[in-house]
Amino acid sequence: MSKMSDMAVTIEELRTAAAAINDAANWLAEMFSGAGDAEPTAPAEPALTLEQVRAVLADKSRQGHTAEIRSLLQKYGAAKLSQIDPAHYKALLADAEVLTDGTGSPCLYARDGGTLAAAGARCKATASAFLSLEGGGASLTNCAMSGGGAALSDGASLTVEGGSLTGEAGEALFLTAGDAEASLTGVTLETPQGGALLCASGGAFTLRCSYQALAGALSFGEGGSLLLVLQNNSSFTGSLPVEARLPVTLTLDGTSRWFVTGDSRLMALTEGEDALSCIESNGFTVYYDAGRAENAWLGGAEHPLPGGGVLKPLS
Repeated sequence: MSKMSDMAVTIEELRTAAAAINDAANWLAEMFSGAGDAEPTAPAEPALTLEQVRAVLADKSRQGHTAEIRSLLQKYGAAKLSQIDPAHYKALLADAEVLTDGTGSPCLYARDGGTLAAAGARCKATASAFLSLEGGGASLTNCAMSGGGAALSDGASLTVEGGSLTGEAGEALFLTAGDAEASLTGVTLETPQGGALLCASGGAFTLRCSYQALAGALSFGEGGSLLLVLQNNSSFTGSLPVEARLPVTLTLDGTSRWFVTGDSRLMALTEGEDALSCIESNGFTVYYDAGRAENAWLGGAEHPLPGGGVLKPLS
């Protein structure tokens, strides 16, 4: 037998073996595929229709949210609903979901030790605080909250990272009763109507800031006080009017600054190696209460401040 004949026989044998292996693989696949035991799949979620989405948005518009609905349409690159890709209907409704109307109708609410968390939420409340914590806690991440501000009371705790808090008609943050604390990291605080950034109308409010810029006024009611902690490249731009005798205690780390915009009065300045060098006075005088124990480290003396101003004990 020639070499070519031997090669032809070998090739034919390989083809036969390959066919046999393929047949065996198919048989094993049929035997052990478990096709008969497959778990039933969940039915596909019905696709939202234009009419369904229009009905929801029309209801929100009747509640007074026409401007917000228009902004949502623009978010998806459209001037009217019919121009939006149906693939975005579900996300559009999720954005429109948290719009509330009426007194006592916050978007988010927790009380008596309850906690909540939200990420990426867009919430707007009319005639109400957008967030109400009555002894509860909340953690917000990259949320856009607007309306009557965030109302805290009775030991409430709020942590906000990124996003924005907008007090449409007044303060962005306010303490109504009891003590409360809030931590802000890189949050945009806005008060379009010129209201104070925060108001402590009663109780002790602790505000801790990291990588946070604050600019604006602070207000207080009877019995209210504020511990303002600026750390990790945070800043406060504003004044604490002397005649108002605002009950503010300020803590500054070496990376943070208070940019003073007018003569001011501090109830207390927490002792720190760099505290004095972190007050950019812009030529203004900052007074402190020399009789308070927290200010003992200042020795009742006058201290020069960066920018040509001075820290001066109250006479």
